[in-house]
Amino acid sequence: MIDTHVHLNNKDLGAANVLPGVMERATLAGVHTHIVVGYDLASSERAVMLAEGDSRIFATVGVHPHEAANYTPATESRLRELAAHGRTVAIGEIGYDFYRNLSPRDAQESAFRAQLSIARETGLPVVIHCREAYPETLALLEAEADGISIILHCFAGDAGDAERAAKHGWFLGVGG
Repeated sequence: MIDTHVHLNNKDLGAANVLPGVMERATLAGVHTHIVVGYDLASSERAVMLAEGDSRIFATVGVHPHEAANYTPATESRLRELAAHGRTVAIGEIGYDFYRNLSPRDAQESAFRAQLSIARETGLPVVIHCREAYPETLALLEAEADGISIILHCFAGDAGDAERAAKHGWFLGVGG
């Protein structure tokens, strides 16, 4: 079994040295592969580092909409480097979050578009975070994501949103 969205890169797991126990329990439960999802530059770097050190782990790299206000040209450059790593399997977690609005909407859109560009250039799929923003997210993906494989993580849209996504062949993550 593969866990496609884990945050083993949470710095508290490493600091408390609990990661080995987490991995052991996962293996006993039948989970043999983990995709560790980046949500800012530091967590993306940790995801790649973990993937380098354990054949059961792969990484995604990206800046979550909560962190979009911190997205800079230097961030983008480093994400491009991390995206080229052989253990990186997707760009994400990227998108819109209009529920908490921890970053301004224009910053969220700018970071979202920039990271879609990285995905297009690298051929990597994207892991999309969308909260209270389905019309905007789907419209942007329809306009900007042609040819990019899309995973709508933790899908909470309505039936119309699901049909719209299915029309494009996008994947829906249910329950996390």
